Amino acid sequence: MIGSIMTINGQPLGDGRGTVRLIVNGSPVALEIVEWSATAAKVRIPAELPAGTQAQIEILRADGSVFIEGFRCGSCGAVFPEATMACRACGHRPPPEAFTARETGKLHSWSVVHRSYPGIAVPFVLAIVDLDDGLTIKGTLRDVAEADLRSGMPVRLMFDDAGGARDPQGAPYVGFHFIPAGGQP
Repeated sequence: MIGSIMTINGQPLGDGRGTVRLIVNGSPVALEIVEWSATAAKVRIPAELPAGTQAQIEILRADGSVFIEGFRCGSCGAVFPEATMACRACGHRPPPEAFTARETGKLHSWSVVHRSYPGIAVPFVLAIVDLDDGLTIKGTLRDVAEADLRSGMPVRLMFDDAGGARDPQGAPYVGFHFIPAGGQP
C-alpha cells in the first residue's frame, strides 16, 4: 500500500532532513520511503492495516534530534513561524521555504508571571525572543533573576521533555525554553 504524507500538523515536510516512522498500536512499523520532497513524502506501508488500527506518523531528523522550523520568503526574505500559501509581506508565490531556526537570539520583550494555573510554579518569565535568523517566538526564559532581565540580552533555545509529560504510548512530549546565552542546560 502506498500513501502520501503532505503535511504534519498542517506544516509542509521541509527539505527532507528527516525520516518518517509509522507507529501502529504503540510499536514502530518499517516504512519504505518511495519519494521525499519539500511538499510530500510518499511511503510504502508493508501491509494493509486492519480497520480501527490506531496509528500515528512521526517525522524526525536523521539523527533523531528536534528543531524549530521557520519559513522564509525567497523574494523579500520575510520570516514566518508557520507555512503560508504566499508571502504575507510581499505576496510572492511560491510559498515561503522551510528552514531550521537558529538556537540563539536576543530577548525582545518579557513579562514576569506571578499567577498561573494550579501546579505551575510562579514566578516565571514569559519571553518574546528574536532568533538570530529573524524568526520571533515566545517561550519561558529560565535561570535568570528578574533584576538581570534586559532588552537585547543574548539567549539560547533549549529543548526538553516538557516537564516529564508523556503521550498515551509513553513517548515524551518535546518542549522548549530559553536560557541566558552563557548559561548551562
